[in-house]
Amino acid sequence: VLHLVVCLVLHLVLRLVLHLVKYLFPHLVPYLVLRLVPRLVLHLVPCLVLRLVPHLVRILLCVLFCILFFILFCVLFCVLFRVLFHILFRILFHILFRILFRILFHILFRILFCVLFRVLFRILFVSCCVSCSASSSASCSASCSSSCSASCSASCSTSCSASCSASCSASCSASCSASCSYLVVCLVLHLVLRLVLRLVPRLVPYLLVRLVLRLVLHLVPRLVLHLVLHLVPRLVPHLVPRLVPCLVPRLVPHLVPHLVPNLLVCLVPHLVPRLVLYLLVCLVLRLVLPLVLHLVTCLLVCLVLCLVPYLLVRLVLHLVPRLVPHLVPYLLVCLVLRLLLRLVLRLVPHLVLRLVVCLVLRLGLRLVLHLLVRLVPHLVPYLVPHLVPRLVPRLIPYLLVCLVLRLGLRLVLHLLVRLVPHLVPYLVP
Repeated sequence: VLHLVVCLVLHLVLRLVLHLVKYLFPHLVPYLVLRLVPRLVLHLVPCLVLRLVPHLVRILLCVLFCILFFILFCVLFCVLFRVLFHILFRILFHILFRILFRILFHILFRILFCVLFRVLFRILFVSCCVSCSASSSASCSASCSSSCSASCSASCSTSCSASCSASCSASCSASCSASCSYLVVCLVLHLVLRLVLRLVPRLVPYLLVRLVLRLVLHLVPRLVLHLVLHLVPRLVPHLVPRLVPCLVPRLVPHLVPHLVPNLLVCLVPHLVPRLVLYLLVCLVLRLVLPLVLHLVTCLLVCLVLCLVPYLLVRLVLHLVPRLVPHLVPYLLVCLVLRLLLRLVLRLVPHLVLRLVVCLVLRLGLRLVLHLLVRLVPHLVPYLVPHLVPRLVPRLIPYLLVCLVLRLGLRLVLHLLVRLVPHLVPYLVP
């Protein structure tokens, strides 16, 4: 029942809407177009301009800001990257390279020098001492045998040979140690001399240049300043009274005839144009600059006052032909939908009530009886046990009052006469 009622209501509403549109639309469209289009154009164009101009300005400002930000970012990034790379490269490369080079050079030089010196010293010392001991032992044995045989032949005693051999061995060891120490000293001196001869030609010019530069840069200005400050106050009072009477009579007759023409010839062509130009520039700037500033401000104000309306008019003339073809259908559709919505919202409560009454009065009792005859035999066995105990106490007073007040006693009697024969067989059991 609910489904059928809803379908009928929707069908009637749709037919009513189509009927209204069919009869009202030809009369409303010219009226709405003639009345609303000028108002809409007059109200919407300024609103659209006022709403679009801030958005356009924001978009332009955003674009300019993005461009400036990109340019500044690129410039700053390049500058900072270059500066940082230069600083880091200079600091890291020079400092670390110098430190590492010095450390490694000193370490390697000391290790190599000490190791090589020790190894060479030991090799040379041992070889010298071995050769010295071998040669000294051979020479000592020969000399001792000859000297002892010559000296002890007369006495031919064992004490003489023992004392002779002891003295020979002592003299041989002393001569061997002396020769070894001499060789070591010679070797060390030779190495030091070679090192000095290699380093001096490289270090002496560098040290001399740095020393001379430091002395010249530090001492010469101080000496000159000290001499000037010390001598000028003492010499000027004594020299000026003596030199001026002597030099002025001699120099002025000779120098003035030569100096004045030369100075005039040399300086006047260079100084006069510059002085004249400088004076003219000063005069022009002093007189013309306020006038120019005033004119510039006036021109800027006039340009702003003239350009702003011109730009607004150009903007309106440029945007209206492009926006109106798109906006007018949209605005008309919005307006029609809004009016229809208002009309529907105002008419729906009244129309629903009227449609229900019209439906009941127009379709009449035949449809109701037909529906009841068709549906009651199927619905009663399921609905009566559940609904009658609950709904009858609540619905009977309401239905009686509504039926009596709205339809009257005739309709009630008519319904009772028509329904009782059909309902009694199902309701009584």
